[in-house]
Amino acid sequence: MPAAAGQGNWFSKLTSAIRQSRRALEPFRENRLAAIRQYVGNHYSNDGTKEKVPVPLLAMSIRIFLRHLVARRPAALITSQRPELKPVCYRLEVALNRLLDEINLGHTLELAALDAMFSVGFMKIGLEPIGQVEINGSSHDVGQPFVDTVDLDDMVWDVAAKSFERCAYVGDRYRLPLSYVKESGLYEGAADLTASVRGLNEGEGNRAEDISRGTVTEDGEYEPTIDLWDIYMPRENVMLTFPVEGETGPILRQVEWSGPEAGPYRRLGYGDVPAQINPLAPVALWMDIHTLANALYRKLGRQGERQKDNLGYGAASAKDAQRLQESSDGEVFRMDNPQGLTQFKSGGIDPQNLAFFIHSRDLYSWVAGNLDSLGGLSPQSETLGQDEMLAASSSKTLEDLQDRTLNCSKELLDSLAWFLWYDPLIEVFMTKRIEGADIEVPMLYSPETREGDFLDYNISIEPCSMQYRAPAQRLMMLRQIWAQDIIPILPLLQAQGVMPEVEKYLRSLAKYSNMPEIAELVSFTTPSLAEQHQAIGNPMRQSPVTRRENVRINRSAGTRMGKDAAFAQTLMGAGVQGAEARAATKPGL
Repeated sequence: MPAAAGQGNWFSKLTSAIRQSRRALEPFRENRLAAIRQYVGNHYSNDGTKEKVPVPLLAMSIRIFLRHLVARRPAALITSQRPELKPVCYRLEVALNRLLDEINLGHTLELAALDAMFSVGFMKIGLEPIGQVEINGSSHDVGQPFVDTVDLDDMVWDVAAKSFERCAYVGDRYRLPLSYVKESGLYEGAADLTASVRGLNEGEGNRAEDISRGTVTEDGEYEPTIDLWDIYMPRENVMLTFPVEGETGPILRQVEWSGPEAGPYRRLGYGDVPAQINPLAPVALWMDIHTLANALYRKLGRQGERQKDNLGYGAASAKDAQRLQESSDGEVFRMDNPQGLTQFKSGGIDPQNLAFFIHSRDLYSWVAGNLDSLGGLSPQSETLGQDEMLAASSSKTLEDLQDRTLNCSKELLDSLAWFLWYDPLIEVFMTKRIEGADIEVPMLYSPETREGDFLDYNISIEPCSMQYRAPAQRLMMLRQIWAQDIIPILPLLQAQGVMPEVEKYLRSLAKYSNMPEIAELVSFTTPSLAEQHQAIGNPMRQSPVTRRENVRINRSAGTRMGKDAAFAQTLMGAGVQGAEARAATKPGL
């Protein structure tokens, strides 16, 4: 590959391919922008949606899904099949988790998942200079690994490729102060560069960031800036940097990529399409029903606003009508001709439109994978057991999205661990907690603590702790572990001198159930050594003869979907009788 833009026509072909790919991606950016406007609604900013969004189905479903996908930052769990490598795995695991905290990877993953819900999420990984150190009389940049999201409006990739892994190029554009580009010494041939106008996307489409800030021109910027491309070419393993507006150069930087083999960009997509490089986002499947439901509800609102109640009267009943108009609520007045007054109603909500809206709302929940069950919005069946089975079935819809999120997280953790292992200037200060004692020992993760090639260690890095567990879930898991794992082997534990911590168990119950009075129901005292030996010598035994009765009690309740179905039938003029009528009047669980 030539080192300068003037040698050959490869660079002009590259910039031409980038422009063509950007034009091909314009519909995806426009659809994403329209969905984001529906997501923020009419009251977020001046450039949000022009129509009201009284039923925010899109926002509600995205919040529910994100809570299941990235509730917490991932924690690295590093293992190896070779026992002698456990100390190496432990040091790398502690250093990597410390780094994840410092760079706030959890928030970055959440933003990438949010982008993937609307279209596709991109992240850029690399080393960020944080200082310099002198080695053998030469200054070297000291970097820290970083992971940042890249907006779809700033991304480009080879749309002619059949898969993202086969792209001939992928990159992003960003904006830097012109003075920094000229004075940093990182860019060659920057002396003649001029500031670029902050423009629109190719095709004159607006950018998503303009929803809240409007279109920013050079008058709205603090100092002159310039747009640059970073383009990574996997086959050549090089990263090019050049101005966005430069069709013939200059190439400001051309460096070999010295990071992980997968390159500097990671992609998160939630739906594959046959023979297509771009994924199918969940919002693309929800958008039509969301807009339809809101259009119906806005129509119902207009019908409700036009509804009127009027009183008509004949000439002989004029005084009666005046007395009625002037009387207060509950007041008694005389009427000479009551039959001369007639009540007239006009306008009002159309029952069939209301029934269609209810159907559209339920259809949205179905398309989104039973949103009511995923979000815990309302009971879905008449018994708790059936609801639990429905919730388990609904979670299957999430499994594919969760697996894709975990795979992307694993790629990020592998890349960050690669930087920690191979960068000779990275040092991480950390502490090791001594089990069984409240003692922390300072440790240093440095080049001296790692030897050999990273791949030779056969180390497995897995992300964990990304899913949110509510206190109620923790309470249920605690009870299950106590009843199913500890109590059954209690005699064996006591025979080995292991005593279950009943006090800690009860205190945990009080904590997770938000009922501190549970811990006050018993008095905690420390048994004597003789009592402990006696308890060990006489373990609790279960009676050999037991009698168990299973009594199933169904307490049915009206589910939201059942009530809506009965209500819709009533609106359509169908009679509702029997169990359906009773369910429509029952309160929810």
